[in-house]
Amino acid sequence: MCAPNARSSITAPAWCAKSGLGTDCESCARTIDVGLAQISGGMAWWYRRYELEQSPDDRARYAAEEKTAREGGRGLWADKNPVAPWEWRRGR
Repeated sequence: MCAPNARSSITAPAWCAKSGLGTDCESCARTIDVGLAQISGGMAWWYRRYELEQSPDDRARYAAEEKTAREGGRGLWADKNPVAPWEWRRGR
């Protein structure tokens, strides 16, 4: 298995309440963008250093989801002064 990078897409089977994993359910989506899901939940930052390697649609989705998570105070955005991982590492 190769390590993911900004040019690769990581997807996981979508959960289906009716049948378990989405791979078993014809009416459900097959995969989700787990990076986008993490950003949407406020569990990750959108690392803009590689944004030009994303499609324009993906950039728009990532930006919108991060903005919504920030405005909603979800996850890491509940902190008044969250520190980006790359900033935290720089300060160590």
